Amino acid sequence: MTSSVGTGVPDSATPRLGSPNWARSILPAPTLASRQWSQALARRCREPAQVNGFIEPASLAHHILMPLEVGFAFEARELGTGRWRHYDVRPGELCVVGAGAAPMELCWRALGPGRSIEFLDLYLDPGALSAESEGERAAARSLEPIWGVVRDPLLTELLGSVGRELEQPASSEELFGDLTTTLFALQLGRAHGVSGAPPAPRRSGLPPFVLKRVQEYVASHLAGTIRLQRLAALAGLSPFHFSRAFKASTGLSPHAYVVHCRISESKRLLSGSNLTISDVARRTGFSGAAQLSRRFRACTGTTPTAFRLLSRG
Repeated sequence: MTSSVGTGVPDSATPRLGSPNWARSILPAPTLASRQWSQALARRCREPAQVNGFIEPASLAHHILMPLEVGFAFEARELGTGRWRHYDVRPGELCVVGAGAAPMELCWRALGPGRSIEFLDLYLDPGALSAESEGERAAARSLEPIWGVVRDPLLTELLGSVGRELEQPASSEELFGDLTTTLFALQLGRAHGVSGAPPAPRRSGLPPFVLKRVQEYVASHLAGTIRLQRLAALAGLSPFHFSRAFKASTGLSPHAYVVHCRISESKRLLSGSNLTISDVARRTGFSGAAQLSRRFRACTGTTPTAFRLLSRG
């Protein structure tokens, strides 16, 4: 759940320049508020009340969600398989997946009234779950690479503190946020982790710097034609081998990824500007308002106009 939309001018929540691999593997997403610390990236997000078929790419970071006011029923399965896992997540409970999980297909619906769900979205450096004590390194701890629900009052309070920090991101409070996310990670590993090194990603893909190069090219050329041959050339691979490696890295084919980015950018423009639907379509590489509407409904279950009304509350 990382394609969130906000009100006003959303923050893209892009990891900082020079971020470590765990942060660079996170796809940018418009958010209500966001902040990155040394071992964590936090976002306050809003999603439609019901979504089917959302693709969560593989990530090198642990991923934690906490609904704020309305819980949600949540289903997840590894991309390309038939086994769905079902979860009910109440406000204050945590939905957690460990680093190294395969790309996932997700569906969710709100367990309450309203057209949207707000939640806190936290990504953690896998190494943050272990700490050194008295000169000795603690045993490495990791999270299972499958979605699960965690009920832990201390974690709820700590993540709530992180959320409040997002609302008042004064530079003088940088240390507080760093310490809070570090304590959160240690408690998560101590109480809910498993011993052993974190699992490696299940399928080989593109090197991180190559993936970043391709993603940056796509982001800067959304309004034009993006050809598979050009993306493959950026990676130094044949189109066939590039397509396989790219899907292993992101969970999406190159074509599906481009559509995903175009829809994400259209969400940002719809929620943060007064551009017409036709102008939004032109800026995101669609032939016109009709094509944007068809793609948008297929990906989000709603129309661009309805989405704009929802995102502005």
